[in-house]
Amino acid sequence: EDQKMIARSLLYMLLDKSDPGKIPANGIYIQPDVKEYSSLDFSQAKALIDSGYAQTIRQIKEIKSKVQPRKTCEDVALKRNHFNSKATPIKVNKIVYEQFTNPEQKYLNRYFKNGKRPLYFSDIEKGYYKLVSEDYFNTIYPNFIFNPETKDYSFKLTKRKPRNFQVDFGGVIATRNISNIYLGLNYYHFNRILTHAQLNIATGDFYKSLQLKYRFDFPFFGRFYIEPEITINKWNFIQGSDILLKKYSPTALDRIDRKYGVSIGIPVARQIKAFVNGAYFFNNDQFLDKNYLVSTDTLDQLELSGTRFGVGILFNTLNRKQYPTEGKYFSISSNYFSLTEEYTPGNTSLNKLATRNNRSWLQAKISLEQYFKAGFYSSGYLLEGVLSNQPTFTNYFSTIINAPAFNPLQDSRTLLLQNFRAFNYVAGGLRNIFTLRKNIDFRLEAYAFKPLQSIAEDDKQLARIEQQIQQFYFAGMASFVMHSTVGPISLSANYYDDQNRQFSVLLHVGFLLFNKNSLE
Repeated sequence: EDQKMIARSLLYMLLDKSDPGKIPANGIYIQPDVKEYSSLDFSQAKALIDSGYAQTIRQIKEIKSKVQPRKTCEDVALKRNHFNSKATPIKVNKIVYEQFTNPEQKYLNRYFKNGKRPLYFSDIEKGYYKLVSEDYFNTIYPNFIFNPETKDYSFKLTKRKPRNFQVDFGGVIATRNISNIYLGLNYYHFNRILTHAQLNIATGDFYKSLQLKYRFDFPFFGRFYIEPEITINKWNFIQGSDILLKKYSPTALDRIDRKYGVSIGIPVARQIKAFVNGAYFFNNDQFLDKNYLVSTDTLDQLELSGTRFGVGILFNTLNRKQYPTEGKYFSISSNYFSLTEEYTPGNTSLNKLATRNNRSWLQAKISLEQYFKAGFYSSGYLLEGVLSNQPTFTNYFSTIINAPAFNPLQDSRTLLLQNFRAFNYVAGGLRNIFTLRKNIDFRLEAYAFKPLQSIAEDDKQLARIEQQIQQFYFAGMASFVMHSTVGPISLSANYYDDQNRQFSVLLHVGFLLFNKNSLE
Protein backbone atom coordinates (compact mmCIF):
# COMPACT_ATOMS: atom_id res chain seq x y z
CA GLU A 1 0.00 0.00 0.00
CA ASP A 2 2.85 2.39 0.81
CA GLN A 3 4.42 1.76 -2.60
CA LYS A 4 1.10 2.46 -4.33
CA MET A 5 0.68 5.68 -2.36
CA ILE A 6 4.19 6.85 -3.29
CA ALA A 7 3.59 6.00 -6.93
CA ARG A 8 0.29 7.89 -7.03
CA SER A 9 1.86 10.90 -5.31
CA LEU A 10 4.69 11.02 -7.84
CA LEU A 11 2.19 10.65 -10.66
CA TYR A 12 0.16 13.57 -9.27
CA MET A 13 3.27 15.76 -8.97
CA LEU A 14 4.88 14.91 -12.29
CA LEU A 15 1.87 14.82 -14.61
CA ASP A 16 -0.62 17.53 -15.50
CA LYS A 17 -4.24 16.80 -14.62
CA SER A 18 -5.44 16.86 -18.22
CA ASP A 19 -9.06 17.68 -18.88
CA PRO A 20 -10.26 16.43 -22.31
CA GLY A 21 -13.21 18.81 -22.09
CA LYS A 22 -10.87 21.80 -22.48
CA ILE A 23 -9.40 20.59 -25.79
CA PRO A 24 -10.41 23.06 -28.60
CA ALA A 25 -12.32 21.91 -31.66
CA ASN A 26 -9.16 21.66 -33.77
CA GLY A 27 -7.20 19.94 -30.98
CA ILE A 28 -6.45 16.25 -30.53
CA TYR A 29 -6.37 14.36 -27.25
CA ILE A 30 -4.31 11.16 -27.24
CA GLN A 31 -4.69 8.89 -24.20
CA PRO A 32 -2.87 5.52 -24.43
CA ASP A 33 -3.86 2.66 -22.15
CA VAL A 34 -1.18 2.71 -19.41
CA LYS A 35 -3.29 1.60 -16.45
CA GLU A 36 -1.05 -1.42 -15.80
CA TYR A 37 2.03 0.79 -15.32
CA SER A 38 3.08 2.99 -12.42
CA SER A 39 5.24 6.11 -12.43
CA LEU A 40 8.10 4.01 -11.01
CA ASP A 41 8.22 1.57 -13.94
CA PHE A 42 11.35 3.12 -15.44
CA SER A 43 12.37 -0.23 -16.94
CA GLN A 44 9.18 -0.17 -19.05
CA ALA A 45 10.02 3.06 -20.88
CA LYS A 46 10.05 1.35 -24.29
CA ALA A 47 6.65 -0.25 -23.65
CA LEU A 48 5.19 3.12 -22.59
CA ILE A 49 6.51 4.78 -25.75
CA ASP A 50 5.08 1.96 -27.86
CA SER A 51 1.69 2.42 -26.21
CA GLY A 52 1.67 6.11 -27.17
CA TYR A 53 2.71 5.28 -30.74
CA ALA A 54 0.01 2.61 -31.09
CA GLN A 55 -2.71 4.97 -29.82
CA THR A 56 -1.54 7.69 -32.23
CA ILE A 57 -1.83 5.28 -35.16
CA ARG A 58 -5.38 4.41 -34.07
CA GLN A 59 -6.29 8.14 -34.23
CA ILE A 60 -4.39 8.91 -37.45
CA LYS A 61 -7.59 9.60 -39.41
CA GLU A 62 -8.68 12.19 -36.84
CA ILE A 63 -5.22 13.76 -36.89
CA LYS A 64 -5.22 14.04 -40.69
CA SER A 65 -8.72 15.56 -40.71
CA LYS A 66 -7.63 18.34 -38.34
CA VAL A 67 -4.22 19.00 -39.89
CA GLN A 68 -5.22 20.29 -43.32
CA PRO A 69 -1.97 21.56 -44.91
CA ARG A 70 -0.22 18.91 -47.02
CA LYS A 71 3.31 19.00 -48.43
CA THR A 72 5.14 16.43 -50.48
CA CYS A 73 8.41 14.87 -49.30
CA GLU A 74 10.17 16.67 -52.16
CA ASP A 75 8.92 20.08 -50.94
CA VAL A 76 10.06 19.34 -47.39
CA ALA A 77 13.48 18.16 -48.60
CA LEU A 78 13.85 21.29 -50.76
CA LYS A 79 13.10 23.62 -47.87
CA ARG A 80 15.34 21.64 -45.53
CA ASN A 81 18.25 21.80 -47.96
CA HIS A 82 17.68 25.54 -48.47
CA PHE A 83 17.78 26.07 -44.71
CA ASN A 84 20.92 23.94 -44.28
CA SER A 85 22.67 25.83 -47.07
CA LYS A 86 22.61 28.94 -44.88
CA ALA A 87 24.56 27.14 -42.14
CA THR A 88 28.26 27.86 -41.79
CA PRO A 89 30.32 24.69 -42.35
CA ILE A 90 32.39 23.67 -39.34
CA LYS A 91 35.95 24.79 -40.04
CA VAL A 92 38.27 25.07 -37.05
CA ASN A 93 41.28 27.39 -37.18
CA LYS A 94 42.04 27.35 -33.47
CA ILE A 95 41.93 24.88 -30.59
CA VAL A 96 41.50 26.45 -27.15
CA TYR A 97 42.89 24.48 -24.20
CA GLU A 98 41.46 25.53 -20.85
CA GLN A 99 43.35 24.68 -17.64
CA PHE A 100 46.06 22.72 -19.47
CA THR A 101 49.77 23.48 -19.11
CA ASN A 102 51.92 24.20 -22.19
CA PRO A 103 53.54 20.71 -22.18
CA GLU A 104 50.08 19.15 -21.88
CA GLN A 105 48.81 21.26 -24.80
CA LYS A 106 51.69 20.08 -26.98
CA TYR A 107 50.82 16.47 -26.17
CA LEU A 108 47.09 16.93 -26.90
CA ASN A 109 47.82 18.78 -30.13
CA ARG A 110 49.21 15.54 -31.58
CA TYR A 111 45.66 14.20 -31.72
CA PHE A 112 44.63 17.08 -34.00
CA LYS A 113 47.05 16.88 -36.93
CA ASN A 114 50.03 18.20 -34.97
CA GLY A 115 48.91 21.83 -35.26
CA LYS A 116 47.94 21.82 -38.95
CA ARG A 117 45.01 24.13 -39.64
CA PRO A 118 42.24 24.38 -40.65
CA LEU A 119 40.53 21.32 -39.24
CA TYR A 120 37.13 20.10 -40.34
CA PHE A 121 34.45 18.28 -38.37
CA SER A 122 35.73 14.83 -39.38
CA ASP A 123 39.24 15.76 -38.17
CA ILE A 124 37.91 16.99 -34.84
CA GLU A 125 35.68 13.95 -34.40
CA LYS A 126 38.51 11.53 -35.19
CA GLY A 127 41.00 13.24 -32.88
CA TYR A 128 38.58 13.70 -30.00
CA TYR A 129 37.41 10.08 -29.91
CA LYS A 130 41.00 8.87 -30.08
CA LEU A 131 41.77 11.13 -27.13
CA VAL A 132 38.90 10.06 -24.88
CA SER A 133 39.44 6.37 -25.65
CA GLU A 134 42.19 6.65 -23.03
CA ASP A 135 40.54 6.38 -19.60
CA TYR A 136 42.54 9.30 -18.19
CA PHE A 137 41.13 11.76 -20.77
CA ASN A 138 37.47 10.74 -20.72
CA THR A 139 36.59 13.65 -18.39
CA ILE A 140 37.67 16.30 -20.92
CA TYR A 141 34.71 18.47 -21.99
CA PRO A 142 34.49 19.59 -25.68
CA ASN A 143 32.75 22.65 -27.13
CA PHE A 144 32.54 24.54 -30.43
CA ILE A 145 32.66 28.36 -30.37
CA PHE A 146 31.51 30.33 -33.42
CA ASN A 147 33.59 33.37 -34.42
CA PRO A 148 31.23 35.82 -36.23
CA GLU A 149 34.08 38.02 -37.54
CA THR A 150 35.95 35.22 -39.29
CA LYS A 151 32.93 32.97 -39.91
CA ASP A 152 34.74 29.94 -38.54
CA TYR A 153 34.90 28.01 -35.29
CA SER A 154 37.23 27.43 -32.38
CA PHE A 155 37.26 24.03 -30.70
CA LYS A 156 37.55 24.26 -26.93
CA LEU A 157 38.75 21.47 -24.61
CA THR A 158 38.18 22.05 -20.91
CA LYS A 159 40.10 20.07 -18.33
CA ARG A 160 38.04 18.78 -15.48
CA LYS A 161 39.54 17.10 -12.45
CA PRO A 162 41.12 13.89 -13.77
CA ARG A 163 40.89 10.53 -12.07
CA ASN A 164 44.57 9.86 -11.49
CA PHE A 165 43.95 6.81 -9.33
CA GLN A 166 41.46 4.19 -10.47
CA VAL A 167 40.51 0.82 -8.99
CA ASP A 168 39.01 -2.14 -10.87
CA PHE A 169 37.49 -5.00 -8.92
CA GLY A 170 35.99 -8.15 -10.34
CA GLY A 171 36.45 -11.85 -10.84
CA VAL A 172 34.48 -14.89 -11.88
CA ILE A 173 32.32 -17.46 -10.07
CA ALA A 174 31.95 -20.76 -11.89
CA THR A 175 30.55 -24.25 -11.36
CA ARG A 176 34.03 -25.64 -12.01
CA ASN A 177 37.04 -25.02 -9.82
CA ILE A 178 38.15 -22.06 -11.96
CA SER A 179 36.69 -19.17 -9.94
CA ASN A 180 38.95 -16.28 -9.02
CA ILE A 181 38.97 -12.73 -7.63
CA TYR A 182 40.54 -9.85 -9.56
CA LEU A 183 41.91 -6.50 -8.38
CA GLY A 184 43.33 -3.85 -10.71
CA LEU A 185 45.08 -0.68 -9.51
CA ASN A 186 45.79 2.12 -12.00
CA TYR A 187 47.72 5.35 -11.53
CA TYR A 188 48.05 8.05 -14.22
CA HIS A 189 50.41 11.00 -14.42
CA PHE A 190 50.24 13.56 -17.22
CA ASN A 191 52.67 16.34 -18.07
CA ARG A 192 54.96 16.20 -21.08
CA ILE A 193 54.03 12.55 -21.56
CA LEU A 194 51.26 10.34 -20.21
CA THR A 195 52.38 7.57 -17.87
CA HIS A 196 50.16 4.75 -16.68
CA ALA A 197 51.19 2.37 -13.88
CA GLN A 198 49.05 -0.74 -13.64
CA LEU A 199 49.00 -3.57 -11.08
CA ASN A 200 46.71 -6.54 -11.75
CA ILE A 201 46.19 -9.33 -9.23
CA ALA A 202 44.08 -12.47 -9.69
CA THR A 203 43.78 -15.26 -7.14
CA GLY A 204 41.89 -18.56 -7.16
CA ASP A 205 42.41 -22.31 -6.77
CA PHE A 206 43.03 -22.87 -10.48
CA TYR A 207 44.64 -19.60 -11.56
CA LYS A 208 46.76 -17.00 -9.80
CA SER A 209 48.44 -14.04 -11.47
CA LEU A 210 50.50 -10.97 -10.66
CA GLN A 211 51.12 -8.42 -13.40
CA LEU A 212 52.87 -5.06 -13.23
CA LYS A 213 52.95 -2.70 -16.24
CA TYR A 214 54.29 0.81 -16.64
CA ARG A 215 53.37 2.49 -19.91
CA PHE A 216 54.89 5.68 -21.32
CA ASP A 217 52.92 7.43 -24.10
CA PHE A 218 55.09 9.83 -26.10
CA PRO A 219 53.71 12.53 -28.43
CA PHE A 220 56.70 12.27 -30.80
CA PHE A 221 56.95 10.67 -34.25
CA GLY A 222 53.17 10.50 -34.57
CA ARG A 223 52.80 9.10 -31.01
CA PHE A 224 54.10 5.79 -29.71
CA TYR A 225 54.36 3.99 -26.40
CA ILE A 226 56.91 1.94 -24.46
CA GLU A 227 55.56 -0.52 -21.91
CA PRO A 228 57.77 -2.62 -19.61
CA GLU A 229 55.95 -5.44 -17.84
CA ILE A 230 56.37 -8.25 -15.34
CA THR A 231 53.85 -11.10 -15.51
CA ILE A 232 53.75 -14.17 -13.27
CA ASN A 233 51.06 -16.80 -13.88
CA LYS A 234 50.33 -19.98 -11.93
CA TRP A 235 48.01 -22.65 -13.35
CA ASN A 236 46.97 -25.59 -11.15
CA PHE A 237 45.28 -28.21 -13.31
CA ILE A 238 45.56 -30.80 -10.51
CA GLN A 239 43.00 -29.17 -8.19
CA GLY A 240 40.01 -29.88 -10.43
CA SER A 241 36.35 -30.22 -9.45
CA ASP A 242 32.97 -29.66 -11.06
CA ILE A 243 29.69 -29.00 -9.23
CA LEU A 244 27.54 -30.06 -12.18
CA LEU A 245 29.70 -32.90 -13.51
CA LYS A 246 30.68 -35.27 -10.70
CA LYS A 247 32.94 -37.45 -12.90
CA TYR A 248 35.48 -34.73 -13.50
CA SER A 249 39.07 -35.95 -14.01
CA PRO A 250 41.69 -33.27 -13.35
CA THR A 251 44.99 -33.17 -15.23
CA ALA A 252 48.18 -33.85 -13.27
CA LEU A 253 49.84 -30.58 -14.30
CA ASP A 254 51.05 -27.57 -12.32
CA ARG A 255 52.52 -24.61 -14.24
CA ILE A 256 54.30 -21.40 -13.31
CA ASP A 257 55.48 -18.99 -16.00
CA ARG A 258 57.31 -15.74 -15.43
CA LYS A 259 57.86 -13.10 -18.08
CA TYR A 260 59.93 -9.90 -17.85
CA GLY A 261 59.58 -7.92 -21.04
CA VAL A 262 58.99 -4.66 -22.86
CA SER A 263 56.83 -3.76 -25.85
CA ILE A 264 56.79 -0.76 -28.19
CA GLY A 265 53.62 0.18 -30.05
CA ILE A 266 53.09 2.62 -32.92
CA PRO A 267 49.72 3.55 -34.51
CA VAL A 268 49.93 2.97 -38.27
CA ALA A 269 46.28 3.69 -39.16
CA ARG A 270 42.94 4.23 -37.47
CA GLN A 271 42.56 1.51 -34.78
CA ILE A 272 45.60 -0.36 -36.14
CA LYS A 273 48.89 -0.56 -34.30
CA ALA A 274 52.24 -2.16 -35.04
CA PHE A 275 54.26 -3.52 -32.15
CA VAL A 276 57.68 -4.88 -31.32
CA ASN A 277 58.34 -6.81 -28.13
CA GLY A 278 61.00 -8.75 -26.33
CA ALA A 279 61.08 -10.70 -23.08
CA TYR A 280 63.02 -13.01 -20.83
CA PHE A 281 60.98 -15.88 -19.38
CA PHE A 282 61.47 -18.57 -16.78
CA ASN A 283 58.87 -21.36 -16.63
CA ASN A 284 58.45 -24.34 -14.32
CA ASP A 285 56.15 -27.26 -15.17
CA GLN A 286 55.39 -30.28 -12.98
CA PHE A 287 53.48 -33.18 -14.49
CA LEU A 288 52.88 -36.93 -14.67
CA ASP A 289 53.43 -39.16 -17.67
CA LYS A 290 50.14 -41.01 -17.10
CA ASN A 291 46.46 -40.06 -16.80
CA TYR A 292 45.95 -40.63 -13.07
CA LEU A 293 47.74 -39.60 -9.88
CA VAL A 294 48.42 -41.69 -6.77
CA SER A 295 49.90 -40.47 -3.49
CA THR A 296 53.28 -42.15 -4.06
CA ASP A 297 53.89 -40.54 -7.45
CA THR A 298 56.60 -37.92 -7.91
CA LEU A 299 56.16 -35.39 -10.70
CA ASP A 300 58.48 -34.70 -13.61
CA GLN A 301 60.14 -31.27 -13.41
CA LEU A 302 60.59 -29.15 -16.54
CA GLU A 303 62.29 -25.76 -16.48
CA LEU A 304 62.38 -23.48 -19.52
CA SER A 305 64.42 -20.30 -19.48
CA GLY A 306 65.24 -18.05 -22.40
CA THR A 307 64.26 -15.10 -24.55
CA ARG A 308 61.71 -14.26 -27.20
CA PHE A 309 61.43 -11.42 -29.71
CA GLY A 310 58.42 -10.57 -31.84
CA VAL A 311 56.78 -8.13 -34.23
CA GLY A 312 53.16 -7.82 -35.28
CA ILE A 313 50.12 -5.81 -36.28
CA LEU A 314 46.86 -5.63 -34.33
CA PHE A 315 43.39 -4.29 -35.20
CA ASN A 316 40.48 -4.51 -32.76
CA THR A 317 36.96 -3.03 -32.86
CA LEU A 318 35.10 -5.79 -30.98
CA ASN A 319 32.32 -4.41 -28.79
CA ARG A 320 33.06 -6.69 -25.82
CA LYS A 321 36.06 -8.35 -24.17
CA GLN A 322 34.15 -11.65 -24.09
CA TYR A 323 31.15 -12.86 -26.07
CA PRO A 324 31.24 -10.04 -28.66
CA THR A 325 28.44 -9.55 -31.18
CA GLU A 326 29.85 -6.74 -33.33
CA GLY A 327 33.19 -5.57 -34.68
CA LYS A 328 36.37 -7.09 -36.04
CA TYR A 329 39.65 -8.40 -34.67
CA PHE A 330 42.79 -9.06 -36.72
CA SER A 331 46.27 -10.00 -35.53
CA ILE A 332 49.37 -11.19 -37.33
CA SER A 333 52.66 -11.77 -35.54
CA SER A 334 56.04 -13.43 -35.87
CA ASN A 335 58.20 -14.55 -32.93
CA TYR A 336 61.65 -16.00 -32.39
CA PHE A 337 62.29 -18.19 -29.32
CA SER A 338 65.62 -19.27 -27.85
CA LEU A 339 65.63 -21.23 -24.60
CA THR A 340 67.26 -23.83 -22.42
CA GLU A 341 65.26 -26.90 -21.40
CA GLU A 342 66.14 -28.65 -18.14
CA TYR A 343 64.27 -31.88 -17.41
CA THR A 344 64.26 -33.92 -14.20
CA PRO A 345 62.21 -37.15 -14.42
CA GLY A 346 59.74 -38.35 -11.78
CA ASN A 347 58.86 -41.95 -10.99
CA THR A 348 56.28 -42.21 -13.82
CA SER A 349 58.84 -41.43 -16.53
CA LEU A 350 60.51 -44.23 -18.51
CA ASN A 351 63.48 -41.92 -18.99
CA LYS A 352 65.42 -41.94 -15.72
CA LEU A 353 68.15 -39.47 -16.75
CA ALA A 354 68.06 -35.72 -16.21
CA THR A 355 68.67 -33.79 -19.44
CA ARG A 356 69.58 -30.27 -20.53
CA ASN A 357 69.03 -29.04 -24.10
CA ASN A 358 69.04 -25.79 -26.03
CA ARG A 359 66.04 -25.11 -28.29
CA SER A 360 65.25 -22.34 -30.78
CA TRP A 361 62.54 -21.81 -33.38
CA LEU A 362 60.50 -19.32 -35.40
CA GLN A 363 56.73 -19.04 -35.23
CA ALA A 364 54.15 -17.09 -37.27
CA LYS A 365 50.51 -16.73 -36.23
CA ILE A 366 47.45 -15.09 -37.77
CA SER A 367 43.99 -14.62 -36.20
CA LEU A 368 40.84 -13.10 -37.69
CA GLU A 369 37.46 -12.65 -36.00
CA GLN A 370 34.51 -10.68 -37.40
CA TYR A 371 30.77 -10.22 -36.83
CA PHE A 372 27.93 -9.08 -39.08
CA LYS A 373 24.81 -7.81 -37.30
CA ALA A 374 21.37 -7.72 -38.91
CA GLY A 375 18.56 -6.92 -36.50
CA PHE A 376 18.37 -9.47 -33.70
CA TYR A 377 20.83 -11.84 -35.42
CA SER A 378 24.62 -11.64 -35.65
CA SER A 379 26.77 -14.03 -37.63
CA GLY A 380 30.49 -14.27 -37.12
CA TYR A 381 33.54 -16.33 -37.84
CA LEU A 382 36.91 -17.11 -36.29
CA LEU A 383 39.97 -18.11 -38.32
CA GLU A 384 43.41 -18.97 -36.94
CA GLY A 385 46.63 -20.45 -38.26
CA VAL A 386 50.12 -21.19 -36.92
CA LEU A 387 53.30 -22.12 -38.78
CA SER A 388 56.56 -22.90 -36.99
CA ASN A 389 59.66 -25.08 -36.95
CA GLN A 390 59.36 -25.72 -33.21
CA PRO A 391 61.25 -28.88 -32.13
CA THR A 392 60.00 -31.59 -29.81
CA PHE A 393 61.09 -31.51 -26.17
CA THR A 394 62.47 -34.32 -23.97
CA ASN A 395 59.26 -36.37 -23.84
CA TYR A 396 55.71 -36.30 -25.14
CA PHE A 397 54.03 -34.46 -22.27
CA SER A 398 56.66 -31.72 -22.06
CA THR A 399 56.20 -31.24 -25.82
CA ILE A 400 52.39 -31.13 -25.89
CA ILE A 401 51.98 -28.66 -23.00
CA ASN A 402 54.34 -26.19 -24.72
CA ALA A 403 52.87 -26.53 -28.22
CA PRO A 404 50.63 -23.75 -29.65
CA ALA A 405 46.97 -24.29 -28.73
CA PHE A 406 43.65 -23.42 -30.37
CA ASN A 407 41.30 -22.04 -27.68
CA PRO A 408 37.91 -21.37 -29.33
CA LEU A 409 35.58 -21.56 -26.31
CA GLN A 410 35.40 -19.61 -23.08
CA ASP A 411 36.81 -22.48 -20.97
CA SER A 412 39.45 -23.76 -23.42
CA ARG A 413 42.34 -22.29 -21.42
CA THR A 414 41.21 -24.13 -18.30
CA LEU A 415 41.60 -27.53 -20.00
CA LEU A 416 44.59 -29.35 -21.46
CA LEU A 417 43.10 -30.34 -24.83
CA GLN A 418 45.79 -32.47 -26.41
CA ASN A 419 43.93 -32.89 -29.72
CA PHE A 420 43.81 -29.09 -30.14
CA ARG A 421 47.58 -28.53 -29.90
CA ALA A 422 50.11 -28.69 -32.74
CA PHE A 423 53.21 -26.92 -34.01
CA ASN A 424 51.45 -26.21 -37.34
CA TYR A 425 47.69 -25.97 -37.75
CA VAL A 426 44.76 -24.18 -39.32
CA ALA A 427 41.44 -23.77 -37.52
CA GLY A 428 38.18 -21.91 -37.88
CA GLY A 429 34.55 -21.78 -36.94
CA LEU A 430 31.19 -20.05 -37.20
CA ARG A 431 29.41 -18.10 -34.49
CA ASN A 432 25.66 -17.47 -34.52
CA ILE A 433 24.20 -15.04 -32.00
CA PHE A 434 20.48 -14.43 -31.48
CA THR A 435 19.54 -11.43 -29.33
CA LEU A 436 16.48 -12.63 -27.40
CA ARG A 437 16.11 -9.48 -25.32
CA LYS A 438 18.29 -6.50 -24.58
CA ASN A 439 21.56 -7.84 -23.13
CA ILE A 440 20.46 -11.49 -23.44
CA ASP A 441 21.92 -13.61 -26.26
CA PHE A 442 21.70 -17.20 -27.38
CA ARG A 443 24.90 -18.40 -29.06
CA LEU A 444 25.55 -21.41 -31.28
CA GLU A 445 29.20 -21.96 -32.19
CA ALA A 446 31.00 -24.72 -34.11
CA TYR A 447 34.73 -25.11 -34.89
CA ALA A 448 37.12 -27.38 -36.74
CA PHE A 449 40.82 -27.85 -35.93
CA LYS A 450 43.18 -29.25 -38.57
CA PRO A 451 46.73 -30.12 -37.43
CA LEU A 452 49.14 -30.03 -40.35
CA GLN A 453 51.47 -32.10 -38.19
CA SER A 454 50.11 -33.94 -35.16
CA ILE A 455 52.07 -34.72 -32.00
CA ALA A 456 51.76 -38.36 -30.95
CA GLU A 457 53.27 -40.40 -28.11
CA ASP A 458 55.32 -43.52 -28.84
CA ASP A 459 55.88 -46.51 -26.55
CA LYS A 460 58.90 -44.79 -24.94
CA GLN A 461 56.90 -41.67 -23.92
CA LEU A 462 58.67 -39.65 -26.61
CA ALA A 463 56.95 -37.15 -28.91
CA ARG A 464 56.51 -38.31 -32.51
CA ILE A 465 55.56 -35.93 -35.33
CA GLU A 466 53.04 -37.37 -37.77
CA GLN A 467 51.91 -35.84 -41.06
CA GLN A 468 48.13 -35.47 -40.91
CA ILE A 469 46.11 -35.33 -44.11
CA GLN A 470 42.57 -36.37 -43.14
CA GLN A 471 42.33 -35.84 -39.38
CA PHE A 472 40.03 -33.08 -38.10
CA TYR A 473 38.93 -32.31 -34.56
CA PHE A 474 35.70 -30.50 -33.73
CA ALA A 475 34.39 -28.31 -30.92
CA GLY A 476 31.08 -26.60 -30.29
CA MET A 477 29.02 -24.64 -27.81
CA ALA A 478 25.39 -23.72 -27.16
CA SER A 479 24.96 -21.03 -24.53
CA PHE A 480 22.72 -18.38 -23.05
CA VAL A 481 24.59 -15.19 -22.15
CA MET A 482 23.32 -12.19 -20.18
CA HIS A 483 25.53 -9.10 -20.27
CA SER A 484 25.25 -7.53 -16.82
CA THR A 485 27.02 -4.82 -14.87
CA VAL A 486 29.20 -7.47 -13.19
CA GLY A 487 30.18 -9.03 -16.50
CA PRO A 488 28.67 -11.84 -18.57
CA ILE A 489 26.47 -14.48 -16.94
CA SER A 490 26.69 -17.59 -19.11
CA LEU A 491 25.18 -21.08 -19.03
CA SER A 492 26.69 -23.25 -21.75
CA ALA A 493 26.92 -26.81 -23.01
CA ASN A 494 30.38 -27.39 -24.49
CA TYR A 495 31.77 -30.17 -26.67
CA TYR A 496 35.39 -30.99 -27.52
CA ASP A 497 36.58 -33.77 -29.79
CA ASP A 498 39.01 -34.91 -27.09
CA GLN A 499 38.92 -38.25 -25.29
CA ASN A 500 39.41 -36.74 -21.82
CA ARG A 501 37.14 -33.67 -22.21
CA GLN A 502 34.11 -34.23 -24.41
CA PHE A 503 30.81 -32.96 -23.02
CA SER A 504 30.50 -30.45 -20.17
CA VAL A 505 28.07 -27.90 -18.77
CA LEU A 506 29.46 -24.64 -17.37
CA LEU A 507 27.81 -21.76 -15.54
CA HIS A 508 29.93 -18.71 -14.81
CA VAL A 509 29.29 -15.18 -13.58
CA GLY A 510 31.93 -12.61 -14.56
CA PHE A 511 34.67 -12.46 -17.17
CA LEU A 512 36.45 -15.79 -17.66
CA LEU A 513 39.70 -14.25 -18.91
CA PHE A 514 43.37 -15.04 -18.31
CA ASN A 515 46.74 -13.52 -19.15
CA LYS A 516 48.64 -15.11 -22.00
CA ASN A 517 51.44 -17.42 -20.95
CA SER A 518 55.06 -16.58 -21.74
CA LEU A 519 55.18 -18.65 -24.96
CA GLU A 520 51.94 -17.24 -26.48
